[in-house]
Amino acid sequence: MKQRNNQKGFALSIVLMMITVFSLLGLAGIGYIINNGQQFKQTENRVQTLDLAEMGFKYFEAEFNNFYNTKMDELKEIIQDDIITNFDQDRFDTEGQAAYEDAYEKELTSELITSLANEFLRGDMETFQIITGTDDVVAEVEMENEQYHSFRITVENVTVEGIESGADDKFIYWDTYNQIGPGEKLYLRFTSTGIMEDERERTITATILIDIGRIVINPSSGGEGDPDGGGVPSNDEEDYGIVIQEPSIGETCTADDADSIGSMDCTFSEDVTIENHYNKADLTNVDIKVDGDLTVHKSLNKGIVGSTIYTTGDGTFNENIKEVTNSDIYIGGTANFKNINNGITDSTMVIKDSSYFNAPLNGIDGSEFFIGGDTTFQNINQGMNDSLFVILGNVTFSADGGTINGMSNTSMYIMGDADFNNRKIQPVENSKVCVSGSVTNLASDADYSYVLSPSLGMSQDDFEEQCSIGEQDLSEGDIELDWDFDSSEVNYEYN
Repeated sequence: MKQRNNQKGFALSIVLMMITVFSLLGLAGIGYIINNGQQFKQTENRVQTLDLAEMGFKYFEAEFNNFYNTKMDELKEIIQDDIITNFDQDRFDTEGQAAYEDAYEKELTSELITSLANEFLRGDMETFQIITGTDDVVAEVEMENEQYHSFRITVENVTVEGIESGADDKFIYWDTYNQIGPGEKLYLRFTSTGIMEDERERTITATILIDIGRIVINPSSGGEGDPDGGGVPSNDEEDYGIVIQEPSIGETCTADDADSIGSMDCTFSEDVTIENHYNKADLTNVDIKVDGDLTVHKSLNKGIVGSTIYTTGDGTFNENIKEVTNSDIYIGGTANFKNINNGITDSTMVIKDSSYFNAPLNGIDGSEFFIGGDTTFQNINQGMNDSLFVILGNVTFSADGGTINGMSNTSMYIMGDADFNNRKIQPVENSKVCVSGSVTNLASDADYSYVLSPSLGMSQDDFEEQCSIGEQDLSEGDIELDWDFDSSEVNYEYN
């Protein structure tokens, strides 16, 4: 009998296996798609809640910025009036300028903290509510056209008690309270939480740095050109209110950078020489500090404008300077200047040792000078106007004969001798030259009634009465305030 191979059952089993495999693969694919969809939805929800939290952060920052600017304008006027009205010369001299200024900075900061707590967080933003039984405040804001979407801003421990003692668990932290120095730093802390309709939440913890700038108080020695008050100056090394603060410059440069000096603010820790071929050297709109001597062999065709030049050693300028305008120049040693073509205007010079103006100086206007040693003026072509000179050493007008063209609203205090070398100052208006030592070589055909000195037969009492400089008055122009809020100084982290 012939046998047959029957494979129908075998084929059926293969088909069933394939159906099973494809079914399983299909179910796995569907599960993968569903799972990915859920993950995408969760990610989308997290992004949405984070967006809401960031909206809350920006909302709070904008509200704070508006309040801060308005409040600081108000406090600026109050604090400025207080400084002027209650200026205490003895305390200013005893404590020193930095400590005196710091006391007002802390007074201002304390007032700001109180206003932030009681006006801004408890009053100005009407949506804030105090959480019962706590010092925390909370505000919840619903988004327009976004039903059930909102953000919640929370500020904890809104109380001023303990802040000045350095407590770091309050709504604001006063980082510089126990430090005497320029400015104050506060850190305002809060959280912003984004909330979705299904109660999903995401929180940002934020810190805003409030960097209150320095209050600068520079008493103007009784006003430009006519100091008065407490007594004849001595030749002790006092600055009589003519002060240049050492600039704080983060960038450190080397002597190799002198060829491009002026391209940025710089501190040099060694002597600096600017050679004549340094074409890029420029001293306009820049702050330069030199721990050593500064020597300039190059003509400064743009002048020294809008700058602070601070050198702890000698300062030597061997070529012409176009002008010195709106600048502060501090020289810790001896100063030598050649020609200053357009003169010195609205500037301050502090020279701790002797100074030599060895070529014509075309006018001095609205400026102050403190010179700790002897001074030589060759010529001052355009006269001296609205200016103040305090010179602890001797003064020589070196060019023999001729005329200095005018002196108006200016006072010059010379603690040593004055050699006029037959120089005349004409005309003279509301001005004086006070000489504690001897006055020599006055021109015989000139009026020197503006020169006051015991060596010219003036009584000591009259001299002390008319040539005193001890008391210093304040005006708004003597106070500098830098209190702008910089919104870039903000840090936050996600929770």
